[in-house]
Amino acid sequence: MTMTLHVTVDLDADEQNLLQARARQQGLTLEGYVQAMIARLARCTDPMTFRTLPREERNRLLELQAEDAAPLYAADLERPLAERELTAFSTLEG
Repeated sequence: MTMTLHVTVDLDADEQNLLQARARQQGLTLEGYVQAMIARLARCTDPMTFRTLPREERNRLLELQAEDAAPLYAADLERPLAERELTAFSTLEG
């Protein structure tokens, strides 16, 4: 069964460029890439479902999540040590 859903998403230029670049890397249109992302998210909201995916798919999803988190991590590193959130466990010595 398929479903057609029309959604409008407001993206700033940087977000749109990032999505378009990732779509091109995978040989997809922007719409195809977003559709694939939504399908992956739908499958992986439940940890038990995630565990049932093939290892290659799990690794690919984890890599995408790491790429998405990298700017947040970098921004966190720019903050004073006492105000950091994402790097708290990596800075226990300091």
